[in-house]
Amino acid sequence: MQDTHRIQETYPQEGIDSKAYLLCFLRRIPYMLLIGLTGAIIGSGLYLLIAAINNRTTVYMQETEYYIDFAPGRIDAKDYYNAFTWNDVMGTDLIMDTMMEVLGDTYSRESVKEMITADILSDVRYLTITVQGEDEKKVEAVSSAVQEALTALGSREDLFDSITLIEDNGVKPAPRPYFTWRAAFLGFLIAVCIEIFRFSICFGIEDTFYTKKQIRQRLNIPVLGLWYQLDNHHDGEEELQTSLAVQSVMNQDVIFVDIINGNYAEQFYEQYTSIFSSKENGSLQTISYPIIRQEEYDKLENANVILVIPFGVPCANQAEDIVCELQRRNCHIAGAVLTNCNYKWVKAYYNKFSTERGK
Repeated sequence: MQDTHRIQETYPQEGIDSKAYLLCFLRRIPYMLLIGLTGAIIGSGLYLLIAAINNRTTVYMQETEYYIDFAPGRIDAKDYYNAFTWNDVMGTDLIMDTMMEVLGDTYSRESVKEMITADILSDVRYLTITVQGEDEKKVEAVSSAVQEALTALGSREDLFDSITLIEDNGVKPAPRPYFTWRAAFLGFLIAVCIEIFRFSICFGIEDTFYTKKQIRQRLNIPVLGLWYQLDNHHDGEEELQTSLAVQSVMNQDVIFVDIINGNYAEQFYEQYTSIFSSKENGSLQTISYPIIRQEEYDKLENANVILVIPFGVPCANQAEDIVCELQRRNCHIAGAVLTNCNYKWVKAYYNKFSTERGK
């Protein structure tokens, strides 16, 4: 009888099979891209919803451009009036005093300051003033006051010959910046990262067999071979080797035990008997867990069994329990067969990444 404590001791010492992880990850990429696409749709949708809520009120703007004619010989004026200083200048008494005289008491100095933005886009002689606000008439009034204040500044200060309005785009609704593609990309990235994290955690604690080595390590039983999915195209060499290995332990009646109720044992039985005749096989039976009939329990007592374990199906914990139960019933576990394997996955795992075919 096999040592039932060996199973419990072996499993905690196992590490993550990096080759199996990589192959499962590569198979998961299309699904991850689909998750990312869903995240992109959700991200862009949420952004548009938030933008629509925040932009319920129309904002108006008026953009004007002024030409600054500096006084001859006053090169130092450009040190005081340039792209870095005009925004501050617009909020000083030099400008605001004149503007408030024009606007009157119905406007507050602070609210007017907040409406004005000054930019030097290239040449220091060209000043762009943008006035924004929720009231179209106020925007127009403040823009007119800016014009009077700048014209007065150009006439009053000896650093300038003049400051002249050269372009007025009029009052119009301010364009609303939408960054939907950024929100979509961020949603895609977040969704993919979450899925990669979830996949990694699940793989680390996964209750699944992908290789013969995993079965040997976790269940401490011999592995007779593997069997591919019916629709996989291959030469059948692996199935023949598995069948020969199964035949080598057929010195008495054998029960193929399906560790989950998925008809895997019956499928394997049918395919196996297509290679070896019933005479050569002797007495063969299949039993699927969970067992609900007493007569099937009775058959397992002191029986010679082969476990049929499906590839990539969560069943490792159940397999451990079944092995312990079979050992308790004094069954001889001749080995296990990893069935329903994906041919391309197995070929990549053993041939491309490892030189040991039977690893």
